[in-house]
Amino acid sequence: MKVLYHLPSIHNMYAGRFIALGYRDAFTDLRHTFRLIDNSENILRVAEQISPDLFITSSHATCTNHLQFDQLAALRSRGMCVAVQIDRLTFREDAGHSLNRRPELLKRVRDDQFGDIYFNYYQPEQMRDFEQLTGRKHHTVLLAANRLVHHPQAAESRWRSDAVFIGAYLPRKRETFARLLTPLQARYQVRVYGPDWSARDRAIGFVQRVSQYLNLRLFDRLRSPALTQDEERAVYASTRIGINIHEAQQRRDGEDFNERTLKIMACGAFQLCDHVAILRKYFTPSELVMARDHEWEELFEYYLHHDRERIDIQERGTRKVHEAHTYHHRVEQFVELWERWRAGRASGTP
Repeated sequence: MKVLYHLPSIHNMYAGRFIALGYRDAFTDLRHTFRLIDNSENILRVAEQISPDLFITSSHATCTNHLQFDQLAALRSRGMCVAVQIDRLTFREDAGHSLNRRPELLKRVRDDQFGDIYFNYYQPEQMRDFEQLTGRKHHTVLLAANRLVHHPQAAESRWRSDAVFIGAYLPRKRETFARLLTPLQARYQVRVYGPDWSARDRAIGFVQRVSQYLNLRLFDRLRSPALTQDEERAVYASTRIGINIHEAQQRRDGEDFNERTLKIMACGAFQLCDHVAILRKYFTPSELVMARDHEWEELFEYYLHHDRERIDIQERGTRKVHEAHTYHHRVEQFVELWERWRAGRASGTP
């Protein structure tokens, strides 16, 4: 299968970049042809040139503003399947991710003028309103770990620590960082890596993001990740506790979880995760330890000093991720969805 994967900027510093790389590695490893494309190119002109079987894009304006829908319709009529990572109808933390704020796009979805497959990482019950309003089926495709990068390795002395957090200093996490992460930094050897942790980096990042949003591309490379992916794996493999903290709405609603959840365990690290209810659908307490705020420091201290229990939980969690939650598994899901779409198209069934 030939796949064209669209994201706003390949040089983005946040999760979207690493999700795209995970899909690239998995599709390629499974012998598919894969190409990343961002808004610096004419997306649909490239699609016309390479004739992908599957075009993966997003409903967010940073993607749709760079699509010509009449051209997209012509490509679909010639057999290109379009998979859209679809936003929810309402996302109160960010109007930009609320489809109800974009009635013209909703109409395109209803009128079959956008995608063939609609997916995101939310559970089916969270997308019932989308299905009822548009008449289009939603598919849950969870985030994952990249098994070509995220796998256990021997600890390295230069990366050793009591705990590590790898991630951005996001606005919707800052209150939680102050309650959960900062006190640990004062008492233990806690390493922190990621963008936006200093005022200077946030200022540079603002310039970079604006440049990418406006598609100016002048400052795409102002920043690069603090760690390579190989270094990230080594950091997790060399720590006692991998810390995972979610955004405020994920903690409150418990409806979805971040990619870090899977990366930490895939790399062979024990994880202490804040409480996100949906995770219990996929991981038992013997595979993943979650802590509510009032028990956070107590559980951190306990597992820091109880090696056998910590290692047993880590091993079970690592095994579960590699058995069910890698991008190779998600690619298999996409291939199945594409094959069903192709069979339906051949038979005239929507």
